[in-house]
Amino acid sequence: SASVYGGAAYIMGNSSSDIAELQLVADGGNVNFQGNNDSLGSNDIYIDSNSLLDIYSKKGTVVFGSGLRSHSSGSNMTVNKTGGDEVHFYGTSDLTGTQFNILQGRAYVKENAVFTGGDVTVNSGTLLYLDKDSASDFAGTLLVKEGATLQTENIGSFDASDLDIRGTLRVGVDVEAGTGDLLKADNIN
Repeated sequence: SASVYGGAAYIMGNSSSDIAELQLVADGGNVNFQGNNDSLGSNDIYIDSNSLLDIYSKKGTVVFGSGLRSHSSGSNMTVNKTGGDEVHFYGTSDLTGTQFNILQGRAYVKENAVFTGGDVTVNSGTLLYLDKDSASDFAGTLLVKEGATLQTENIGSFDASDLDIRGTLRVGVDVEAGTGDLLKADNIN
């Protein structure tokens, strides 16, 4: 348990030309964060300005049991998911103002998890899966590129200020796009 920010880790760079980088590697085993807290509550890793979190899972899964948080008014914050395996988000993750890129593999917002994101890009050949009873709110653009998949299963709620799906959308329930409570977006391309 941390006294201020980041239950297990706190990332903050000195300037836009001096980026702090934390790389998590699951290659032949899993990386699990569980039961971490800071002054904000449950939180595994806190991401501040000028920071890069690289989640590399090739032959294993990276699990955030207590979620991720980023500085609400920070700048130049990026989370990259690389490697062909998985990352799982449980608890509450608030990445407002952060660019989250799923470059390789699969990202799962697990059952009853809450995921708030800034700009999220789901690249070709990758998957963003929103599990049952999860809640997601993308404050920026959610871009699902051609060849990528956004899949849901009985989600609790989904909100995106700008939704651009060029890949595949698989929805496990009925959808009202743009006006319903289940799937909402100001712009759907």
